[in-house]
Amino acid sequence: MIVEASPARAEPQVSWLAASGAALAVVVTANAVAGQERWWANFILLPAAAAVAAAVPLLRSGGRRAGAGYAVLCVGGIVATVGLLLLFEAMSGGWPLMIVLPCLAIAGTARWRAVDDNARAGHRTVVGLALLGVLLGTTLQMIITDLTDPDGLRWWSFFMMAGGAVAVGNGLSLTNDVRGYRLPTAVLLTGLGLAAFFAGLRELLWR
Repeated sequence: MIVEASPARAEPQVSWLAASGAALAVVVTANAVAGQERWWANFILLPAAAAVAAAVPLLRSGGRRAGAGYAVLCVGGIVATVGLLLLFEAMSGGWPLMIVLPCLAIAGTARWRAVDDNARAGHRTVVGLALLGVLLGTTLQMIITDLTDPDGLRWWSFFMMAGGAVAVGNGLSLTNDVRGYRLPTAVLLTGLGLAAFFAGLRELLWR
């Protein structure tokens, strides 16, 4: 008796095989270019590539499985980047990616919508801070590669103030209706945001 695989079951399998082949090709190419001096980096790179490949069918399945696939993809991508940096002996010049990539992963959840107003405000705050983290990591990358020179400017204070402004903005967004449970969250976000903003301002002006 011959049982044919249904298209619904075959498609994820094909997706996984294609993703696995692509991930393996990337690993093989990276090793060919980098040489074998730091071959041990493959103990990090290969499991990460497998995780990325496993995430593809989950992403294509939709629903909660897609959310799990996104998490696996982000973790696998970050670990794979670590493996590549080690393989090419580029960690000293590429470490800001360890700030940029996790922040990008968090910012990628911007379209997720929580039902609760407090949760939405908190999520928007986290996403906003993650975007600032991407800019922070990019700035650090530009500094260590000599693409820019702050020349004594306390540039990090601007990120502190911007982070505070993000928290204050999301806290104030809850004040249009402060009945019930909204008020504590609004006060918390606004208070923390103001503290961060003025700490950044003091850092900028302090000599």
